[in-house]
Amino acid sequence: MDFTVLIVTHNRADSLGLTLESVARCVTSATWNVLVVDNGSTDHTRTVVAHLTPTFPVPLRYLFEPELGKYGALNAGLRHTDATYIAATDDDAIVTPEWLETARAAFARFGADFVGGRVLAQWSATPPAWLDVTNPAVLKVIALQDHGNRCREYGKGISWPLGVNVAYRRDVFDRVGAFDASLGRKAGTLRNQAQREWHLRARAAGATGMYVPE
Repeated sequence: MDFTVLIVTHNRADSLGLTLESVARCVTSATWNVLVVDNGSTDHTRTVVAHLTPTFPVPLRYLFEPELGKYGALNAGLRHTDATYIAATDDDAIVTPEWLETARAAFARFGADFVGGRVLAQWSATPPAWLDVTNPAVLKVIALQDHGNRCREYGKGISWPLGVNVAYRRDVFDRVGAFDASLGRKAGTLRNQAQREWHLRARAAGATGMYVPE
């Protein structure tokens, strides 16, 4: 298997359904499947996945992880796939049909260990005047990313990709290790440093990543 699309979700059944519908429209020459890790949801998440499974264009798998915490759930997903590449997105994101094929081409072009790209907003209302969406620090807080129109190496003037739009070589986790779930996002806490810590650790281990605007 070339790609596993990995989506961690918690009580967002309806938006997850829209995300999966967008993933189903991906067009790629790669072999791929989708793994939804249900992180302790109490809504109808399982039903949404079950409803889509019979007609989904590739295998759609469901894994229940009761221990709450996004990065622990991501680690659980990593343990349940042996695909060459892991493409991660969120349960409230819409991906483009070219998403996986662009990632595949980027890995071939750059030989990087991970690739990331733009994350743009679909505003349901006009942003308030006090929300400066041109400020990179603000964009990071609200999980948006746009580093311009040219490919750039992460760690050289730009920090690291966001978990909503990133793909990894599976074997980079064998070299660097999994995410530190103790630092990751969990309801009722302000912890949110697992991505940063992993990418600092990966950089120290010699792993490289590319921002690919497409």
